[in-house]
Amino acid sequence: MNSQLKDNIYKRDKIISQAVCIQITLVGIKNMLVQAVPFLYARNSMLNIGLLLIIGIIYIYAYSHSCKSIHINTFFLAVFIVVSFLVTLIIFPQNTPYIINILPRAIPFCFLTWILLTKLTTFKWIEYYMNRYSLVILVFSLISAMFIFKIGHISMSEWSTYSMPLSYVTMVAVMWILKRYLNEEKIRWICMAILGIIVIIIYGSRNPLLAIAAFIIISVARKVSGGSGKTKIKYLVITFIGCIIMVFWKELLILFGKFLETYSISSRTILLLTSDKISTSGRDVIHSTLWSALNQHPFLGFGVLGDEVVLSSVSQSAHGLYLSILSNYGYFIGGVLLALLIYWNLCAYKKANGVEKDILLMYMCMVWPRGFTGGDIWTSDVFWWMIGLTMSILSYKRSLVTE
Repeated sequence: MNSQLKDNIYKRDKIISQAVCIQITLVGIKNMLVQAVPFLYARNSMLNIGLLLIIGIIYIYAYSHSCKSIHINTFFLAVFIVVSFLVTLIIFPQNTPYIINILPRAIPFCFLTWILLTKLTTFKWIEYYMNRYSLVILVFSLISAMFIFKIGHISMSEWSTYSMPLSYVTMVAVMWILKRYLNEEKIRWICMAILGIIVIIIYGSRNPLLAIAAFIIISVARKVSGGSGKTKIKYLVITFIGCIIMVFWKELLILFGKFLETYSISSRTILLLTSDKISTSGRDVIHSTLWSALNQHPFLGFGVLGDEVVLSSVSQSAHGLYLSILSNYGYFIGGVLLALLIYWNLCAYKKANGVEKDILLMYMCMVWPRGFTGGDIWTSDVFWWMIGLTMSILSYKRSLVTE
């Protein structure tokens, strides 16, 4: 590879990485703040328009510097998505208002980000920027938490101190900070990660905790099995401490909850996790309704956004990635799509090395464990990040040759 080609790839990867990292950071900070600051909540629509303009300019610049080739897997997936929307508009016209409503979010924040990520030949710059932007996200997460502590959650919710956007965005920051700790093993990173986890426990959903726990368990297991000497001993000690926490997790949460009560803070997550009765937060009703409806239409499902049409009386979505895909496409096509995505994912993980493997694992943990209780195929940005990173790894050698 000549020097000029290397410089072009270096510049392209840097521009693309900065664009997608700025996008996820700006959108995340906006989503957190509008749920915490009444002034911003009242101007959410105006903020969304301004954000779309900013992201649009950044993405136009990034796309102008991206390579013109497209990997075969990316091409077929893109065609499949376009055909899915067109067929839905014809066969399921009742879905049209829901599709129109979702496109302003899905196109810039999911689809365009996914395509840009497939253009990368290395994840070096993704790591560089997210290592820095994750700290910015954590700072704004703490600011949002302070606003909620002072004035309560400002949108409609039975819990005045519960914010789902806060917990999901903080999850992304925590995962990147945890990965940085695993690479550098500096105590300040683990302290920052713990701070983010505390914010999630106090003000957020239980769902992100699945991703964080999965990533910690798998990463520690990798360190123990692949490490040597002091590293192996260190992570064996961490494993031992983790086992103790797992045994007494309920008692520890109850103690933490009582501590929070001294400051007049009530945590929905702690209350639900320590309750004698397992709470599904209404997901059991949503899932049973969708399964029953899906059994009546097993072959085609309900089309794109069909889950929201079926659940329109309660204004809900599938609340689960797997059920979202199956309800959109039916058992056969949806099952094949799921199997294909998982197959691509595993092939990419096997092929990846070093930082690519670490980052892909991180996003796999943010998608697949949470797929039973959260995530939606058309609005989950971490899902499309995972697909983009997967396609990038699978097409890596081809990109170098055809650039």
